[in-house]
Amino acid sequence: MPTFMSSSQEEHNASIMSPSFDASSGDHPSEPSSQGVVTRLSEGLMKGLKLPLYNPHALPHKAYDAYKTRPDIIASSGSGSVSFFDFTLGLSEEDIASIESSHANQEAQLEAQLAERYKNAENVSWRRERAPDVPLYHGRAMPVLGVDLALVTRPRACAMALRSALKAGVRRVDTSSLAGNETTIGEAFAAAFTEDRYGVVRVHRQDVFVAGTLAPNDVHDVEKAYKNTLANLRLKYLDLYTLEWPCATTKQTAQVWKAMEKLVADGLVRAIGVANFSIPKLEALLAASKVRPAVCHVEGHPHFRNDDVLRFCRENSVHVTVSHATGGVPRPKSAHLPPVAGAPPCLLVDDTVQSIAERRDVMPEQVVLRWALQRGTSTLIPAACVADIISAFDVFAWSLGKEEMERLSSMQYQRRHSAGRHLIGRASSFPSYEHLWDEPPLDTFAAPIPDLKIPTFQLGNTGAAIPQIGLGTWKSKPGEVQKAVEIALRNGYRHIDCAEVYRNEGEVGDALAAVLSEGRLKREDVFLTGKLWNTDHASSRVEPAVRKTLNALKVDYLDLYLMHWPVTGNRGATLSPSIEETWRAMEAAVQKGLVRAIGVCNFSIKKLEALMGVARLPVSVCQIEGHPYFRNEALVRWCQDRGIHVTCYSPFGSPDSAAMMRRESRKLLEEPAVHAIAKRIGRDVGQVLVRWAIQRGVSTLPKSTSEKRIVSNLDVYTFELSASDMSTLSTLSYQCRMVDPPEWLSPSTGPYRKYEDLWDEPRIPTGPPIPDLKIPTFQLGNTGAAIPQIGLGTWKSKPGEVQKAVEIALRNGYRHIDCAEVYRNEGEVGDALAAVLSEGRLKREDVFLTGKLWNTDHASSRVEPAVRKTLNALKVDYLDLYLMHWPVTGNRGATLSPSIEETWRAMEAAVQKGLVRAIGVCNFSIKKLEALMGVARLPVSVCQIEGHPYFRNEALVRWCQDRGIHVTCYSPFGSPDSAAMMRRESRKLLEEPAVHAIAKRIGRDVGQVLVRWAIQRGVSTLPKSTSEKRIVSNLDVYTFELSASDMSTLSTLSYQCRMVDPPEWLSPSTGPYRKYEDLWDEPPPSRAG
Repeated sequence: MPTFMSSSQEEHNASIMSPSFDASSGDHPSEPSSQGVVTRLSEGLMKGLKLPLYNPHALPHKAYDAYKTRPDIIASSGSGSVSFFDFTLGLSEEDIASIESSHANQEAQLEAQLAERYKNAENVSWRRERAPDVPLYHGRAMPVLGVDLALVTRPRACAMALRSALKAGVRRVDTSSLAGNETTIGEAFAAAFTEDRYGVVRVHRQDVFVAGTLAPNDVHDVEKAYKNTLANLRLKYLDLYTLEWPCATTKQTAQVWKAMEKLVADGLVRAIGVANFSIPKLEALLAASKVRPAVCHVEGHPHFRNDDVLRFCRENSVHVTVSHATGGVPRPKSAHLPPVAGAPPCLLVDDTVQSIAERRDVMPEQVVLRWALQRGTSTLIPAACVADIISAFDVFAWSLGKEEMERLSSMQYQRRHSAGRHLIGRASSFPSYEHLWDEPPLDTFAAPIPDLKIPTFQLGNTGAAIPQIGLGTWKSKPGEVQKAVEIALRNGYRHIDCAEVYRNEGEVGDALAAVLSEGRLKREDVFLTGKLWNTDHASSRVEPAVRKTLNALKVDYLDLYLMHWPVTGNRGATLSPSIEETWRAMEAAVQKGLVRAIGVCNFSIKKLEALMGVARLPVSVCQIEGHPYFRNEALVRWCQDRGIHVTCYSPFGSPDSAAMMRRESRKLLEEPAVHAIAKRIGRDVGQVLVRWAIQRGVSTLPKSTSEKRIVSNLDVYTFELSASDMSTLSTLSYQCRMVDPPEWLSPSTGPYRKYEDLWDEPRIPTGPPIPDLKIPTFQLGNTGAAIPQIGLGTWKSKPGEVQKAVEIALRNGYRHIDCAEVYRNEGEVGDALAAVLSEGRLKREDVFLTGKLWNTDHASSRVEPAVRKTLNALKVDYLDLYLMHWPVTGNRGATLSPSIEETWRAMEAAVQKGLVRAIGVCNFSIKKLEALMGVARLPVSVCQIEGHPYFRNEALVRWCQDRGIHVTCYSPFGSPDSAAMMRRESRKLLEEPAVHAIAKRIGRDVGQVLVRWAIQRGVSTLPKSTSEKRIVSNLDVYTFELSASDMSTLSTLSYQCRMVDPPEWLSPSTGPYRKYEDLWDEPPPSRAG
């Protein structure tokens, strides 16, 4: 039986090996009263059997099912655990959240759960038994058994765990500044070292060995970090202060150690040590140190024995404390759960451990704990619960035999679970596992990773070869990517496609580090692609962007680096920085060894030709969209003819990009032809599409986070598609570029004004044709703008309804959309417009867009920002018409301020800057129009006013028409809901008998009659609806006319009422509008009739 103890420890630890060892002492006060107090928990509680933690019937179904399956489980600690409370219940963090959210008072319920958890612990007397000590240097001694509080993060749980541990006899407490619980521990210490209600101090500071750690992010100021820990813990000194990880260089480690030695010299700490040091790093430290490490804290358990480090420390009189004594992998919550593919085994359910535990009638945790102690190491137990702590003390009452020790010390499976992945691959730390641990990763004896011999394509003379199939990571949700990449690599994938803009390179790096640390794959076995984002095209930004990706992926080089888009985000006639400038910087990255090959994404033939004309290093790869719904055949052939390898992303047709790109499109995964082929050959749809891609001679990047789908997408090498099937998929008539961000276009400034500028080919129309109803238009003077006779109004449309309404309108022939910032729906209008334009059936210039300046933005300095805000929301570069919404600014006083002239000047400036084509006003009177025309330099193109048979506004309409000002009438249906908004009573035009009589006689609906009445007056109008039926109906007014008699009937209704007349615009005491006549420059209309 190997035991690695120093000679100074052997005699002391001999008693630990003996079953008759008694660690009790007589200097601890007894309880004042023993009535109703037990000195030990029940045997069942110690073994974790049917622990009375809660009423299981009150738990959510998921938790109750787990309870019914294995009520005896107390989950062991392991990496990734969150708190002792979660361990105790044997539930996941998800389960705990479910419990908490199922009660109205979450905190009260959590407190109740904790109190129930510890109700038996409170009845346990303060134990006299203590773990034996191991001698350190200078007469110091440390208990061989301690409690680790690093994983107990909930404050209440942490305080109760520490109190219970002290009551159970624990006299060694290990803390970590990274856990964020030092303050809570300090409060618990203060309470423990104080007299209780009986006037007794149960435990004294000098009786407790307290250890703290120096975290990697604190090594720059050791003394400050140490004093912060002391202050948080409310202590005057620590018994042990440990450097948690080695520094990146031997010199840095020596400097940090020197600062720690000073803490010893100043009497601030009694002993110092290290953690996670390899033998070479220990040798270097011992050679440079004046005060040798008292302790080396390392991982140690039968699944990772760490024999060489233990032997070295024994020979150099450095005591070893082991962590993860129970193996580092939590016990399964149910014996019936199948093992996870590629997951490391759990030591506690190992057959050897289980057989020894059963034979000795002890828990598996006790077996591996006893094994650690008999090797001469001290160890830590997680502060999971009092039962775990008490059962840990039972290991001093028995010992393992020689044969048992040998069985536990010869397990084949060996894997370091605490591998320091957060330090590996980062520029400031360790480039690889070997640099950190000074040894290669151990063969884990896990299931072999298959080598599927995936075909590869040589990338010229770069030495890189790209696999035919890779895993795409675009649009994978945060938290899912790491698991997906691990699954992919363990199942044979050798290419992972990444990009900085996907915001998940860190997860990819973690997955890569996890798999490489198992020793089954090497870095050179995995092909990694990264991409340069649009904002990093400047030559000074390319290398930092590459290094950022390398740092996130925890690697030293990329196999392929691509320019993600021929887009930089600049506005202007030419692209800046130029493609040539960016390519030069990418070439420099190759020359520096950061990248092996370079290429582009989303480039057209024209842009590739231009790049090849200036490139010094070849374009190795062109990554483009490619699938049966967008075959991109010309570009694929062009690249293949010139030795540029083509990778096609989105082989499944990017099913969710329609929503992202704000358009409608078909879903390739639902295509009947694909389903028919899949059914006939006995494969799934995904496999058919991947196989189609690789038979075209390109590589492809299927993306999934489902293990089943990831594995299935690679299982395409045991069948082929027939020539007939390939032809079927290669001749589908529907073609649509799915990934076409409208943000890359800037119609008014460039560099890409329209689709054809970006892609250098005409847009492929998708969706049903949009009718051109030849709606009459009115030329707006010399502006070049022509306003359609009928437009869609968007005022008072509910949030969430506007986008659909605008899309319906545009697809059914409307060409004018009337908007306003105050309607609070311009963003929805913009989304609708982008969706329809992306289908290629309409162009921006086909749609007339009206915007309006709100009252609070009349100051000259606010007009242009208001225009740009509207442009940004609508996702366009110009407006066809911009109107001053009201002759109102909100000021109080005798005169309007800012003045109408000031506001108009700023609107004229917007025209001169190309932001707006024509300008006009809303809700102006004849008097106000005359005043404005007296100072205007650019003409008033449009006056938009209320107009319908219940408020005909005839004088103003005639006045404008006589002077060449076009009139648009809003509320053609009489604004039926404005009465409530304006706090008055009025009739509803849609219920007017005369209108209904006309509609019935001519076989039309009421809305059509009112729209037709409006346009026959020579004005344009803006019917508003969110109903598809009504939207279509309101435009169907060009196949009939109202007779002169009908027009006269509607034009002579005696009831007249201005429906849109906000009382807020009047300020009777101050002005500028004291009464109705001041605002409208006319008396209120008669409501006779």
